[in-house]
Amino acid sequence: MPQYQSKREEVVQALMPLTRQETTNSVVQNPKADELDAIRTAMLTDKWAQEHPGWLTNRYGVAWKGDKMYVPDSLRKTVLQRCHDAKQAGHFGFLKTLHLLRWQFWWPRLKVDVEQYVRGCHVCASAKPRTRNPWACYRRWPTHLGPGRKSPWISL
Repeated sequence: MPQYQSKREEVVQALMPLTRQETTNSVVQNPKADELDAIRTAMLTDKWAQEHPGWLTNRYGVAWKGDKMYVPDSLRKTVLQRCHDAKQAGHFGFLKTLHLLRWQFWWPRLKVDVEQYVRGCHVCASAKPRTRNPWACYRRWPTHLGPGRKSPWISL
């Protein structure tokens, strides 16, 4: 039984092949009209792209910063989900998710967005082992040194 995918998820799915070259080829050489239209529409309403037109280059109707595709604000959360939550991504931590995204995509405050997203991931938080003993703060320390000892140091 096929699952329903929103238009936004279909657009991001089209942008998530394995390599940068495949990304460029799939979007530029073999575009689906509805995917490109969705990207172009998102670009028209993207506030940052409108405020900083000189920072991005427009190739094939898609905005690029250098060799990385610019992701409009309305598609960022979906791209983060695809790079972190998808079965192929495997709920990688902050650094691996950041590396995967920086390899193909760019947007302002990318690092901050990835950090917040990974930190807020409930699956990662529940699977992450505890690193400190919560009862360590409540442990009583010995107040006496024992018979015949005047300092806590041991002479060897």
